[in-house]
Amino acid sequence: MTAAIPVEEAQVKKALLPVLVLLCGCAGHDVSQSDEIAKKVRIVRDEVSRVVPDAGRREKLQAALDRFGRELEGFSRSASKLQESLHALNADPDASRAQFTQLIDRYEGERKSYRMRLTQIHFELLALTTDEEWRAISKHEASAVQVDDPAKAEEAK
Repeated sequence: MTAAIPVEEAQVKKALLPVLVLLCGCAGHDVSQSDEIAKKVRIVRDEVSRVVPDAGRREKLQAALDRFGRELEGFSRSASKLQESLHALNADPDASRAQFTQLIDRYEGERKSYRMRLTQIHFELLALTTDEEWRAISKHEASAVQVDDPAKAEEAK
C-alpha cells in the first residue's frame, strides 16, 4: 500500500516512526504509572512534613505539591494521548506528513507548557524552604519528576 504514497513521504514516515516511538514508547498512562506518580509525590509530601517545622510554610508547600502531582499526571496523560494518536496515524496509509507534523507540534507545545508550570512550582518549593530543608526535600522531588520522564524510564530498563 505504500506504493500509493509518494516516495518522499513514505521515506519521511519510515524515518519518523522510530523517533516517535522513542519519544513516547514508555509514556503510557496506565494505573501503575499513575500510582507511581502518586507514590513519589506522597514521599515528597512526607519529607516536607518531617523537615519543615513552620506550619504556614508547610501548608503552602503541600498545596504546591498537590499542583505538582496534578501537572505530572497531566503530562503523563498527554504523552499517552500522543502515543495513541501516533499509532492511529501510523496505521492510516493515507496519513500525510503534515498530519504527523501537526500532531508532534501540538504535543511539543503541551510538553513545553507542562515543563514551564512544573518549573514554576519547583521554584515555589525552593523559595518556601531553607537551604537545609531543601537539601532533604530536593532528592525526592527529583525522583518524582523522573517517574514521568519517558527518556529516564527507557534508560532504567
